[in-house]
Amino acid sequence: MFDPIPLGKNGERLVENGVQNPPRENSDKLEFNCSVGLHDGCGDDGYMEMKSVSATHNAIICPSCYLRVTIFKSVNTYEALRKCLEDRFQVSA
Repeated sequence: MFDPIPLGKNGERLVENGVQNPPRENSDKLEFNCSVGLHDGCGDDGYMEMKSVSATHNAIICPSCYLRVTIFKSVNTYEALRKCLEDRFQVSA
C-alpha cells in the first residue's frame, strides 16, 4: 500500500501496488512493470495494466472501467508517477 496517486480530475485514484507487503517508507521508490496497481472503485477487477502506446508513451489502463492515462515511458517508479500525475491534475500531495 501507498498513499493514493491521482489518475484524473474526477477523483480517480491508484490505491495499491501489486507488490505484497512492501516497506511503506520505500513504496514510492518501487519500479512497476505491466501490473501497476488497483484502480480505486473498481474492486478486484480494477488492477491496472501498463501498455506501450507509442515510441515515447505508455498507457495505464483499467480493464474494468477502461480508464486510460498516458505517461512518458521514462516514468517507471511510483514516485515518478505520483509527481507526473499530481502535476498534470494539479493535485497537492
